[in-house]
Amino acid sequence: MNHLMSSLQNGINDRQRELRQLVTLLGAHAFRLQRISNYLRVITILLSAITTAKGVADKVYGADFTPALLIFTALGIVTTAAIGIEAAFKFEKRAADLNMLSATTQTTVITVDSEWRKNIGSIGDSDLRKAARDLITMQDAKLTEIHQKAALAGINLTLEIRELEDPQDIPYSA
Repeated sequence: MNHLMSSLQNGINDRQRELRQLVTLLGAHAFRLQRISNYLRVITILLSAITTAKGVADKVYGADFTPALLIFTALGIVTTAAIGIEAAFKFEKRAADLNMLSATTQTTVITVDSEWRKNIGSIGDSDLRKAARDLITMQDAKLTEIHQKAALAGINLTLEIRELEDPQDIPYSA
């Protein structure tokens, strides 16, 4: 394989590696957000169920019984806070969005692998560079889309993953 084709192949490999890392990162973030959402939902349900016992406490102890008032007020505050936190941060929606983005990223990995086998692994030398450039263009477009969508969901992938170009393989050296 000549130097130009080797450089293109390294670019494809680097992008595939990044895509695979993104699948893992996005999946982990989605899982974490979904778990937080589930915890908040369970806490809200449990606290709401306990709060419904206020009527019974009022009958047993009287409506002016200070300890019961304080306990049920605290339960109401915590319940409202849990509902407000979920509403403000939208953990469930963000988790679903990131999960979909992770699946899209994995689909891109599979598509690139298939395209490589069809277009690069099976054609003559004269068409290899064009096929490799087309594949890199597709990878770059998907990587851009994935990074933008992750940023909209509040995840900065650039800080977690960026090191695309290998210093040994600078494509624009003179």
